[in-house]
Amino acid sequence: MSYPSRTTDAATPLTREARAGRTESDGLLPGPPARGLLRIDEAAAWLGLSKRKTYELILRGELPSVHIGRSRRIALSALESFVRRLAVEPGHR
Repeated sequence: MSYPSRTTDAATPLTREARAGRTESDGLLPGPPARGLLRIDEAAAWLGLSKRKTYELILRGELPSVHIGRSRRIALSALESFVRRLAVEPGHR
């Protein structure tokens, strides 16, 4: 007796994150953020820094940010530019 074959999608078990409805795009799993503007805590995590250090970089003008109402956001492109500058500038702290 033969059974109908399963497709690979049906045979693939769901991960715990998928069962919980989490994806990379919602920021709960590792991977690139799905949106262009990040909160300070998200930007800090992306950089591997503390929130305090991220605020210091903003206040010193090294990391550009924008205000939207009462919220401060950092563009993903600003984070990428900041990291590129660090790699190029000798003696940068």
